[in-house]
Amino acid sequence: MLEVVKPFIEENISLADITKGSDEDFANVFNTCSASDTFEKIKDMGCKTLIYTRNKHGVDCCNGSQQSHYHAIDLIPVSTVGAGDTFTAGMAYWLFNNKIRQADIASLNLHQFEQMIATGVSFASDVCMSFDNYVSHNFIAGL
Repeated sequence: MLEVVKPFIEENISLADITKGSDEDFANVFNTCSASDTFEKIKDMGCKTLIYTRNKHGVDCCNGSQQSHYHAIDLIPVSTVGAGDTFTAGMAYWLFNNKIRQADIASLNLHQFEQMIATGVSFASDVCMSFDNYVSHNFIAGL
C-alpha cells in the first residue's frame, strides 16, 4: 500500500512551504528515525521547512542548515486523539493571527518559528487534557 501512496506524499511535500509530521509518520513512510535524517531525505523534494513532532519528546524544526528543538509541555494526557491535527491548527492560528502570508513563510526567523511551534504545542496540550478531541472553551477564551 505504501508504494501506491508514497508518490502522492512526495508530491504534497514538493508543493508545501512547511512539511509537518510525526516521528512515527516519517519512520513509516521514509524509514527515518530523526528530524535531521528525515530532512536530508525530503529536502530534495522541495521541503524548505520540516516540523517534526515527537509527542512528549517535543518538536524539532529543520529550516535550511538550521535545526532547533522545542520542548513539549510536561503533562499526563487523558487522550492524545486529535493532538497532531490540533498542533497543526495551532500553527495555522499563529500564522493567521500574525498576518503571515504564504510569501512571508520563507523569511520567518527562528524566533517566529519558536512562537508558531509554541502555539501549536499549547493547542495540542489542551486537547490532550480531555476526551473531547478539540480545544476547550476555556482555552479559546484565553487566546
